[in-house]
This record gives sequence, structure tokens and C-alpha cells, in this order.
Amino acid sequence: GDAMSHEIAAYASQHEELIKHYLNQYVAVYQGQVIDHDPEHSALFQRIITNYPEEIVLIRQVRLELPRPLHIRSPRLTPLP
Repeated sequence: GDAMSHEIAAYASQHEELIKHYLNQYVAVYQGQVIDHDPEHSALFQRIITNYPEEIVLIRQVRLELPRPLHIRSPRLTPLP
């Protein structure tokens, strides 16, 4: 929803700086700020679910390129003849 969109936008706006500090690491973004990072996704994920159990936190690996947006299309159902 809107909270995750906000975190994705924050990640994108900080991408150049994130590359300088966290290239190939995973970062956790909450309320527009990097709150944690780790080279291992599972270790970072465990800390986030422990420390922010009810919050929406973006976890993403910092790569040179921004991830391309996902476009999920809704299926169309048609009645059988």
C-alpha cells in the first residue's frame, strides 16, 4: 500500500548514496531511513521482524541498478461456453 510505496520511493531517492555505503548488502528502510543493513538477508530479516514486528519495512539488496518495477496484471475470467 501507501507505506510500502513511500519506502520504495525513499530507497530510490537515496540509491546513489546507498551504493557508496552498502553495495551488495541488504538494507532495511523504515519511514524513509535506513535502519539496519547486513550482507545476509536472513540475519537482517530476523532482526527486523524482532524489532519491528507490526511495521512495514522494505528490505532490499543494494545493486548498481535500481530494480525494475513489477507490473502484475489482473486475470480476466470468462464464462465457459
